[in-house]
Amino acid sequence: MRMLWIAASVLVLSSPALAQRDVCRPDSATASRYQPVNVQFDTGSTQIKPADQAKIAELAKIAKASKIQQICIKGFADKQGNAEANRKLSIARGEAVAAEFGKHGLSRDYFAVQSGGEPGGSLFGGVDAKSQADRRVEIRIAR
Repeated sequence: MRMLWIAASVLVLSSPALAQRDVCRPDSATASRYQPVNVQFDTGSTQIKPADQAKIAELAKIAKASKIQQICIKGFADKQGNAEANRKLSIARGEAVAAEFGKHGLSRDYFAVQSGGEPGGSLFGGVDAKSQADRRVEIRIAR
């Protein structure tokens, strides 16, 4: 079983009850013991690939069978383009993943969608394998 963790600088919650507990922090007493699961994206895209849709479906089954408190989703973008556009893209990627979970019957109340923006240090311009790794969403289920 895998879980994804998303820590971010911008937090968007749909439930006031969840806003009062920060279970998405990796050092939180309720943080998942599972490793984060990554969903990869193409440049400038929020489209979830079929292989990643299958990962999300599996995680949704696990989440529904467990006593989850929150699903933490943190979106990232590579360093191509400007920082503000990349922050918005990283949020949109996180929201796309949350919507995919919703297709499997999970309430939006469980989700904390956050932006990691452009990760520090991975890429300082250009396109390479590191830039591809930066175009992702990390997911962690907190129990």
